[in-house]
Amino acid sequence: MVRLRDLEQHGLVERQVFAEVPLHVEYSIADKGRQIQPVLAALYQVGQQWLQQEDCHCPLNKKID
Repeated sequence: MVRLRDLEQHGLVERQVFAEVPLHVEYSIADKGRQIQPVLAALYQVGQQWLQQEDCHCPLNKKID
């Protein structure tokens, strides 16, 4: 599982910490993250198309008992 800190280390998001009690942290997308946005959008569209197919065997569609 990818965490926000991992994305920050790779330069995809930026983290801003506010010296407040309780601690306040905000994340925003970095320039490098914006560069890959079209690729992520395309992957999302393909995934949505696949999920619409009757023969799609997506493990996310399985019911949990």
